Amino acid sequence: MKVDSRYPFGVLLVSLVVAAGCGEGPIKTVPVYGLVTFADREAPPTCDLVFQPLKVDGPKRPSFANRQADGHYQVKAFQNSRGLIPGTYHVQLVFHDLKPGADPKKDSGWNITNYDGGEINVDPSSGGVEYNIEVRKKS
Repeated sequence: MKVDSRYPFGVLLVSLVVAAGCGEGPIKTVPVYGLVTFADREAPPTCDLVFQPLKVDGPKRPSFANRQADGHYQVKAFQNSRGLIPGTYHVQLVFHDLKPGADPKKDSGWNITNYDGGEINVDPSSGGVEYNIEVRKKS
C-alpha cells in the first residue's frame, strides 16, 4: 500500500489552522473582572451584567457576564478572548427576584430589575481592569 506523500503536509496544515483558531485573534482584548455586592439586600439568585459599548477600538457589540455565587464576575468579548475590547462601556445589571408565593418554574413568577452599573473605561495598555459594583436601593 502506497501512502500519498502529501498526507503529512495536509495534517500539518490542518493542525496549524485549528491552532490559529484557538487563540485570541487579531482583536486585542483586556481582562475585565470584579465583584458585585448588594448593600441593602441579599443577593438575588440570578444577576447578569451587560457591557454595552459606547466607544470601542473594534466591533461595537455588547458583552455579557454572570455574577457567580461568591459575587465575582469575569467578562469576555468573545468565547476565546481574554476580556473586553478596549474602549468605554455602559454597565447594566439585570437581576431576577421570585415574587412572594410565585412558582419559580413560570416566567411570570419573577420580578426583573435593571440597575445602572455606571461606565467603565478599558485602557488598551492595562494588564487588566477590576470594576467592582455595589448595588444600593434607589432613593
